[in-house]
Amino acid sequence: MLRIYSFWGGSGLYDHATSLTFLFRQREIRRRMARQSFLERGDRVLDLCCGTGLNFPHLVERVGTEGEVAGLDFTRAMLDRADMRCRRNGWRNVRLIQGDASRACLKDHSFDAVVCMLGISAVPHYEAALAHAVRVCRDGGRVVIADGHPFRGVFAPLNVVMVPVYRRLASWDESKDIIGELKSLLDDLSVEWYNGGTIYIAAGTKKGEPHTGNNMRERP
Repeated sequence: MLRIYSFWGGSGLYDHATSLTFLFRQREIRRRMARQSFLERGDRVLDLCCGTGLNFPHLVERVGTEGEVAGLDFTRAMLDRADMRCRRNGWRNVRLIQGDASRACLKDHSFDAVVCMLGISAVPHYEAALAHAVRVCRDGGRVVIADGHPFRGVFAPLNVVMVPVYRRLASWDESKDIIGELKSLLDDLSVEWYNGGTIYIAAGTKKGEPHTGNNMRERP
């Protein structure tokens, strides 16, 4: 996985490749994921497996200059691209962290929301990564995971080509039951499907007190 994503980050091709993955609906779907986070101005959000920072515009827009976006990724080359994006856009409230999504490298209950786009399916220990995402989210906060899924229905025969390609080029493991795992971890899980069922957004609330607005919470 490290070798693959070091190539994507170092080559500068990742952003173009993901546009194809989203069938050129990338901005729309990423914006929808950010909306599902229920973020407010002043909130703190963790972008897990942030890659080159393609979610950042939508997250920064929601939390404003008063809030913070933390982007965590395992691959230095991807974070270097994310840093370039932050510098170009003048985002001073984005913090980049190199780390393993499946390990407890962040403080528990320290974020109002955790999001991840096309990352969990590539993480070897995905159950630990999801548990980590929930653990660092505050009680009543939102966890939003968007990922890929094999074609279904009449398009299912295309999986003969699509699945091996994404396994090789993105370390994708379509056998992971990400939605099932989230159902056991979150309340009120909802799942939205896009692009013929090949992209989904699963969003739920961490068990605990409901979201009451950032002016009523203590900061970590």
